[in-house]
Amino acid sequence: MSSLGSESMNKLTPHLVRLHESEKLYQLARDKNPEARAELGAAVTDLFATTELSVREQEIISDILITMLRQAEIDLRMAIAERLSALDKAPLRVILYLSNDEIDVAKTVLARSPVLEDMDLMYIIQTRDSPYWQAIARRPTLNAPVVRALVETHDTATATVLINNQAVTFPQDVFVILAEMAQTANDIRTPLLQRRDIPRDLASALYAHVGARIEQELQQTFGNIGPDVADAVEDVTAELVASGQDEFTPSAQMIQAAKTLASRGQLTIETMMRALKVGQIASFIAQTSVFSGIPVDGVKNILKEQHCQTLAAICRVNRADKKVFLKMFLLTQRLRSGEKLVDPGVLNQALMKFDQMGLAECQALIDVQKNKIN
Repeated sequence: MSSLGSESMNKLTPHLVRLHESEKLYQLARDKNPEARAELGAAVTDLFATTELSVREQEIISDILITMLRQAEIDLRMAIAERLSALDKAPLRVILYLSNDEIDVAKTVLARSPVLEDMDLMYIIQTRDSPYWQAIARRPTLNAPVVRALVETHDTATATVLINNQAVTFPQDVFVILAEMAQTANDIRTPLLQRRDIPRDLASALYAHVGARIEQELQQTFGNIGPDVADAVEDVTAELVASGQDEFTPSAQMIQAAKTLASRGQLTIETMMRALKVGQIASFIAQTSVFSGIPVDGVKNILKEQHCQTLAAICRVNRADKKVFLKMFLLTQRLRSGEKLVDPGVLNQALMKFDQMGLAECQALIDVQKNKIN
């Protein structure tokens, strides 16, 4: 390679001297102290952040850096990767070298570097494995071909990271692949359903699959659950698809409306279920508060119980059957965990508690909640 001209040498010499001295300082430091590492990292990035380089000059500097990186320890490579990942003038050759280093070095560059283009990212997806794919899935912007290439790996860990990256827009065909994966991969099912851009038909199909799984779990635990419980699971599946993100704290108007219903003798379990079925959890809380005599904060607390034993107690004392409790439990799941899906094992425990509690125990649970607040 031919040497640089005198003008280029004059321009680059101070930076190259600083780079050489910083590397020497770092190598001589027995403890590889953070100050020496920071100075070397700054010397590297200043070459590209403060100096206008021609293509030939960038190539020469890239050769120097890559030679240095080959001899450097991993903590230094990580520090330089962190610095260069934020620069839009970083040389592509160096960025690609770092992208194919150990994942602890590569992940920052893969997740952040603006230098990497779609073809670079797709090549890395084809030649590397899951940890590298996950790093790419964290990028703040991803074009459709890269999103599609990541999803087509069918890697659950990568899909989980990608689905939780709300800054990325998914092509419609990608949702089809993710929905198929979600039928067997629990980790991606809930975040996928929580994406606002998921097509409604795919969400409906996925909820139907979940409903069938819940019904199967109930059959295995309780034997023949009967048509009423099966119908309840199907009803809840449809209601989950239609429900919105309502606030959980009832307004003064909601509480007054519940009191008005009570004064007319029209506040019943059936009335409360009508509010819940259309996703009006806040209205349901207001009505349950007036109906049971438990203040609003107390009702919110009992709905957050893992197995909703106090809610079961309210149902039992007021002669509401297991089907009603099942629907209440499923339709208030968002309040407990922020998710619409329920763990079948938790649901089984809740239904067993409903069966096992006597009326005296149920009334005692309700009284405890009343006394805890008042």
